Amino acid sequence: YEVDNVISVASSTSSDNLSGFSNFGKTTVDLAAPGSSILSTLPRDRYGNLSGTSMATPHVSGAAALVWAQFPSLSMREVKIRVLGGVDRLASFANDVATGGRLNVRKALSTDPIIANTTRLENTLDETGPYRVESDILDDSAIQSATLTYQVMGQDAVTVNMTDAGNHHYVGEIPGQPLGSTITYFVAARDDAGNLTKDANFTFSIAEPSNGGGCCGKPAVEVALDSPVLEKTVGAALNLAFFVLPVALVGVVSRRKRK
Repeated sequence: YEVDNVISVASSTSSDNLSGFSNFGKTTVDLAAPGSSILSTLPRDRYGNLSGTSMATPHVSGAAALVWAQFPSLSMREVKIRVLGGVDRLASFANDVATGGRLNVRKALSTDPIIANTTRLENTLDETGPYRVESDILDDSAIQSATLTYQVMGQDAVTVNMTDAGNHHYVGEIPGQPLGSTITYFVAARDDAGNLTKDANFTFSIAEPSNGGGCCGKPAVEVALDSPVLEKTVGAALNLAFFVLPVALVGVVSRRKRK
């Protein structure tokens, strides 16, 4: 979502995989955060394990609050750059969320350059180019250099300087390549203290484009502390019923006791 005040969150498991119930989308969901079998407070002074994207999202909200507390002068956009740029990029999320990673609060608070929202070029039949790569790059001091390095398979790597487009946004270009070419690229940034950050590698080919996808998540469902967490993909209506019915029953029981 290209707005400064929205971060879309998927749910991850303790083994850093996408939760079976989670929403996902390579271009529509920003990052993953722990959301399976999370110990949480419950009504009537109790604790219990909950699973859902509504467990994952508070982790990200809390991370954003910590970033803002550490760097109180940041704008909403700058906080979002830090949160998204600080993820641990993992193969298990590469095609499920835009950042390809899971929340890491420590990295979001780093004083090294933070690189976020790098363009993930998809396969294309365009041989003319150029192929535009954009990144948001933020540092607690100043960015000294931002570079785009690309390598066409079978050739030497080439590094070009990225242009500062203002508002922490940098742009670089890869020249057109012939049909059948495969190109790997990454963005790197160095601050005025000499700290260097290298972003993840991305690869695309001059070939038939591939299609992405996405799906929805579910609300939190209470699970007993001594029960195994059962995760499976179910319809949104069933998820809502699981969430609402226990609450309604608690309300009915409470009213009867008061009588």
